[in-house]
Amino acid sequence: RKKGNTDKALDYFFKSLEISIEIDNKNWIANNYGNIGILYQQKGNPKSIDYYFKRLEIKEEQNDIVGIASTNNLIGKYYNSLKKYDIALPYLVKSYALSDSVRNLPEINSSAENLSMAFYGLKNYEEAYKYLKIFKITNDSLNFADNIQKITRLEMLYQNRKDTYLENLEYQKTELVYIVIAGSLLVLIFITILLLGRQRVKAKQQKLFQENLKMETQLLKEELNIKNVELHDNISYLVDKNELITSVSERLIEKKSTFKKENQEIVNQVILELQSSIDSDIWQEFELRFKQVHNDFYENLNKKFPNLSANDKKLCAFLRLKMTSREISTLTNQSINSIEAARTRLRKKLNLFDQKINLTDFLSRF
Repeated sequence: RKKGNTDKALDYFFKSLEISIEIDNKNWIANNYGNIGILYQQKGNPKSIDYYFKRLEIKEEQNDIVGIASTNNLIGKYYNSLKKYDIALPYLVKSYALSDSVRNLPEINSSAENLSMAFYGLKNYEEAYKYLKIFKITNDSLNFADNIQKITRLEMLYQNRKDTYLENLEYQKTELVYIVIAGSLLVLIFITILLLGRQRVKAKQQKLFQENLKMETQLLKEELNIKNVELHDNISYLVDKNELITSVSERLIEKKSTFKKENQEIVNQVILELQSSIDSDIWQEFELRFKQVHNDFYENLNKKFPNLSANDKKLCAFLRLKMTSREISTLTNQSINSIEAARTRLRKKLNLFDQKINLTDFLSRF
């Protein structure tokens, strides 16, 4: 499923479902129903809703609060995708209430996001804004918790490596003591053993050094991967957030005149709050994260193209991450036409104007 091979994923889930039914494992049966429903929804198959309701039936039999909440959220999300927001709303409200009762933060986050979309579709912008704020707050909390887990895992890796190293040093120390004691009894044997012992110590130290170097390299790779994922997650979050807030603001501005006069001031305040929460200047944070992941990108680019402006370099960084003109426009508050024009100018400066090579592919070499 992660590789995008939906048909093969469905084959295996159906095989799993068959075995789960055979051994009467209700949890696995319910989970397979949910997975099959998700894949069918991705394929646009209307059977997906049937599998969601089958999963819900089992979870209600088991009185599984978390399972009931997540399944109601899946059903609500399904009806949202069909723009049947009035049908979706009761399921999403139930999902949110149950998730909140057991403080299931990931499910609160997801159901709040879907509730915001449903209320927006029903033109209830006040409720849409309310759940959008809940989604943002819980999303920030989830990101913080996820980062804590990553840091804890790195600390555990470091401590394990440190303990192993100290144990090996203690072993070497004990071994050398035995060699010295034995050497004090017989001079000739002492000399021979001492020489052999030193060679063994050097070999083990060299081996330890290589192992430590290998572990440090692996740790650095893991840290780089984590930073890379965080960078892309951060960009995706900012793009989605800015687009949603901009869309809601534009709709409110468009419909403001239709509201009663006494409510227009409230609408204005909501619009101002929404627009103030748009991240209009994220370049400093973006560049800091970008340099942590691609620390030699600017240096390599400057060597070959020293005459690029600061704005050119910014655009190069966005394109290095394979961002579309729409995503760049959302982050920089520039029009898509301006971004396309900047890309054309950049191709000239990079001597690619008469070449068919893709600009993004070209920058990925640096």
